[in-house]
Amino acid sequence: MTDVVKRVDWLLGATIGLCWTVLVFLGIALGALILAMPSLFLFQDKVIGEIVKKHPGFTTAEMPWLLAILVGAALIVGLVFLFIKTLLDIVKSVGTGDPLTTENAARLEKMGWLAIGIEGVGLLAAMVAWRLSRIFPETDWDFDLDLSSVILVLLLFILARVFRNGAAMRAELEGTV
Repeated sequence: MTDVVKRVDWLLGATIGLCWTVLVFLGIALGALILAMPSLFLFQDKVIGEIVKKHPGFTTAEMPWLLAILVGAALIVGLVFLFIKTLLDIVKSVGTGDPLTTENAARLEKMGWLAIGIEGVGLLAAMVAWRLSRIFPETDWDFDLDLSSVILVLLLFILARVFRNGAAMRAELEGTV
């Protein structure tokens, strides 16, 4: 029995470490995207000059579309950051020995909505990228809503319900003892 507990503790520690590492990188990426947005216009002439060297069809009229791509990327990174942070909160609660709570049910539901948001913003970003693909033919504007994303969202909402029902059953049981 002791071996299982040690192995689970190691697994929780590794997961917490991984979550923190991902959060640091996402934070750096989000900061870079946020700084890039005003830089796009502060250094507009230089940006346009560099782009025109490789893509002669680019004009200042395309700048708002580039900004839209940056905003979409920042939104996706921000949503993924919140998703991982919420996952980290759940993993930490497992370490305390009390994961079956209404708080974790709410966290799982939040993760489901965040996953939907990530997919939705991804769809919008793909449409903007498609708009830019005539100037940037190497742009990947393909959007794939794969089955695993749908299953993830469904799983998160179902697990939220399981956690909520489990916490209610436990509270009811504690009230009868």
